Amino acid sequence: MRALSPEGVLSVAPDLILAEEGAGPPDAIALLAQAGIPLRSLPEGFGDAADALPAKITAIAEALGVPDAATPLLAALEADLARLAAARAGIDRPRRMMFILSAQGGRIMRRGPTRRPMR
Repeated sequence: MRALSPEGVLSVAPDLILAEEGAGPPDAIALLAQAGIPLRSLPEGFGDAADALPAKITAIAEALGVPDAATPLLAALEADLARLAAARAGIDRPRRMMFILSAQGGRIMRRGPTRRPMR
């Protein structure tokens, strides 16, 4: 995403380029914009799925010229996120944990247990 090759992108003869905000390097994005192929920027977001995913779905549907197609996807996403929130609410969080990185040759490489509660 941050090391795009304009030649590689253009070699597949796209008729639309969707790039996340922050894609680059800037020179590559400038070359893609000059190529005459519509270039649409999608909102960046890796945080809360309830915020980031709807914005991306809406932006993609609009870029494809089918904004109404986002409606059922957004409804399904909202239902899935509600089910996930309900499932997570019923899970007790561990009070202590231990992370095992590897177990080779009878030796365990680990981190923990922690004394702080997990967040």
